Amino acid sequence: MKITLDLPTSEYCGLKQVAAKYGITTHEILAGFVADATGSFRSGGSDERQHADDYIARRHSDYIQHSADPESLAERDLRFLRSERWYDAERRHATYERQKREQLRTPSA
Repeated sequence: MKITLDLPTSEYCGLKQVAAKYGITTHEILAGFVADATGSFRSGGSDERQHADDYIARRHSDYIQHSADPESLAERDLRFLRSERWYDAERRHATYERQKREQLRTPSA
C-alpha cells in the first residue's frame, strides 16, 4: 500500500539526514516505525514496540482520557489493547519463523 505524507521541506530534509546517518532509507525509517507501532511481525521486537507505544502515548496524550485513578477503565483498556497487540505480533512472528524453517527442511521437487 502506498501512503503519501505532506511534510515541510525542512522536515523531509531532516528525515533524509537521519536516514543517511544510519545508512538506511527514509522508507525504512517510516516502515519500521509503523511495524513497531502496529505490532507487525516485521516489528523490531518487544522493546521497539514499547518505545513506539511510549512515543505515541506521549506525543498524542491529549487524545487519551486520563483519570486521577491510575486504574481507570480507559487506561486498563489501553494496556489490554497494547498487550493483545504484542501477543498477536509475537504469535505471527513465531508462525512466520516456523514456516520458514519448514520450507528450508522441505526438499524442492
